[in-house]
Amino acid sequence: MREFLRVSFWQALVLILSAGSGRADDLFYNDLNASSPSGRYQVTARSPDNHSAKRGRQPAVQGKFVYVCKDTQNKKTLWTLPQPKGGADKATIPPPLRLSVSDDGWTVIYTGGAEFIPVDLTGTPHGRARLADAISSEERDSRIHQTTEGATWTSQSLWYFITAENTPYFVVRPYWGHRVAVELNQGKVVEPIPPAVETAAVADERERVLHWLGEGADTFHSWETVDGPKLALTTQTAAYLAGALHLPEAVPLLRRLEPTVYNSESALQFINEAERKQHTGEVNPFTHRSYDLRRMVQLSLRRLGQTPQPLPCTVLERAGKDYHDRIVYEPPTLAGPRADNADKVKVGMKTEEVCQLLSVPDYIVGSQWEYDLDTQPPQTLVIQWKNWQVTDVSKVEPARWQDGFQAEDREF
Repeated sequence: MREFLRVSFWQALVLILSAGSGRADDLFYNDLNASSPSGRYQVTARSPDNHSAKRGRQPAVQGKFVYVCKDTQNKKTLWTLPQPKGGADKATIPPPLRLSVSDDGWTVIYTGGAEFIPVDLTGTPHGRARLADAISSEERDSRIHQTTEGATWTSQSLWYFITAENTPYFVVRPYWGHRVAVELNQGKVVEPIPPAVETAAVADERERVLHWLGEGADTFHSWETVDGPKLALTTQTAAYLAGALHLPEAVPLLRRLEPTVYNSESALQFINEAERKQHTGEVNPFTHRSYDLRRMVQLSLRRLGQTPQPLPCTVLERAGKDYHDRIVYEPPTLAGPRADNADKVKVGMKTEEVCQLLSVPDYIVGSQWEYDLDTQPPQTLVIQWKNWQVTDVSKVEPARWQDGFQAEDREF
């Protein structure tokens, strides 16, 4: 499930919360549960508003959450905590978006107000750490994406507990790499992060990424055709971070994962009757599915100085006689590197003509195709489409994958 960040310092949350219920942009908070890595401690967050007899009439924003921590070894409830209140006005803290639990018994509640609330093993909250205290306005504007359901930033992020110099911390590493560290005893963001915490964080992330990659490489054949298993999400996060953290020892694991056909993203283009009749049998340049995990693996391989195998990252279809008549397009096997044919793509070409030269694209963003070319220096070929034919061809240098902002923007 995609997680959304609704943060008070944008004031968007305030505007939405102050509105009446029943709007398209109402915010909903589900019940949550989380366990510590060993499984010993289990924490739940439940709102009575999520269990109303009139399911279609629950409040737009669920409230009155109750947090419960249990020790699964002795089956005892360790603490129960009503939705916390804080601040000078004692206003109720926003509902939870995420729970994290450590084997030392710490729980961190991440709220819809973009705050981290640490709770110790006795059920005592320790302050309120604001995400805004760690993230600059420039990061907020360039890295956090606004959507119709709020702002999103947690894709390919890591959330974990560490101890440095006998002090417990909770760390979040977002996809762009700026770690957010919360000192749990004080419940405050530590900025800048002390060197000892940074060292412990880097070691933890390396171990975590290699473990997840190994687990994914050993098992992906059993889950790659299943929609959205947890293991697929952790493997995809690890595949991305292997390149972002520059872990050359991850290359053999990435190579094992490269053949995966796991996909969780698709885009459909509505075709009216006249257009369908005109283009029946042609390859549709807009409707597609993406091999998300393979694409992430290839991104990291390039960042680690490797050339990916010539395996497709998207699946195209031929337009049929009606919506249900959809035929998967089988791309050709190219005789040599696709970069050799990049200059042969011309304005006016049809989809299949381009694919005969280059196979299918790595990325399709709206009406734009992108191919990462393994040339020296690396480049990205960008093809624009309109009315089912090429309208513009250009090369971008440095390649998109070399530009952190552009590469992550394509993915997330």
